[in-house]
Amino acid sequence: MICRKCGTQNSQDSNFCSNCGITLTIVSRISKRGFASMDKVSKKHQLIFLCAGIIIFLFLFYQAVSFFGSLQFKLSTPTRNTAGSVQALVTSLLRNEEFFSGDISVRYIGRDNNGIQNKVQIKVLNTSTGDDSIGAVEYIVIAEKKGKNWRITDYKSHWKCTRDIVFQFWTTSACI
Repeated sequence: MICRKCGTQNSQDSNFCSNCGITLTIVSRISKRGFASMDKVSKKHQLIFLCAGIIIFLFLFYQAVSFFGSLQFKLSTPTRNTAGSVQALVTSLLRNEEFFSGDISVRYIGRDNNGIQNKVQIKVLNTSTGDDSIGAVEYIVIAEKKGKNWRITDYKSHWKCTRDIVFQFWTTSACI
């Protein structure tokens, strides 16, 4: 056994170095073969941690790309863009859907000089999977009251595509 302090070769059953007298510990009694096997185990663990780190990084990168994709919308033009009331406008939007299952929210966002509400934001989230989307489609519509009718001034949409529980993403074109 080799002394870790002075490098002197000692017998295998020695407890102290014959040259400097230092205690020969269990660590210094491990053979070179033991250190090599420890390095292999350590390298295996490093490889496992590296692979796990890469997988976690790719998953988080995918989630970040998905999140920023959810903020993008495609400007569109609906088939009918005027109606006598907000309710009739929402109904005309839903008529364009083959199937509908989801949420509708209406929020008034503007008033004219007389204090009458004349601008509305309509959000439609259709979570039905019966149309060409595999997932959901979301519309954000801005409408203004011009005279007696409500007219759509801004119409944008995006689709949430779902391949399975983990792989979901938003896109500005329909999911196929």
